[in-house]
Amino acid sequence: MSQLVPAQPSPSAANHFCRKCGQAFGRSDNFCGGCGSPNEGTLVTTAITPALAESRNGPSNQISISLNPSLKKALNNRWIVGLILLTVGPMGLPALWMSDRFSLTSKVVTSTVFLLLTAAIPIAITWYWLDTSMQPLVEAMSNR
Repeated sequence: MSQLVPAQPSPSAANHFCRKCGQAFGRSDNFCGGCGSPNEGTLVTTAITPALAESRNGPSNQISISLNPSLKKALNNRWIVGLILLTVGPMGLPALWMSDRFSLTSKVVTSTVFLLLTAAIPIAITWYWLDTSMQPLVEAMSNR
């Protein structure tokens, strides 16, 4: 009686694993679905865990936040993020930073502008109020 021997997977049928994050992806995929790294055409048949990937590539700079899919979809709409920023001002900056639709440069510039305006507008209003309300008092004191 012959014994059944398990078939060995052929290299062409083996899974690809991302060298950066360790996620499996198809051989014909151009980019990793996990981190977006390009498929370099090299076959890696063992999964690389995120810890192993981090030890190879150094610590990852990206912070992974899992969001509700409907919230993620809303945050990827530039108009919605803009409306949030115009409505609640600097308190809407986390929505900007969680959106994938804005570049790092636009996030930094927008955050800087909002934070400067948050500081500059109250200072200007206080300066104007002090100037207009204290001017009659200063004139009355100088006429004595």
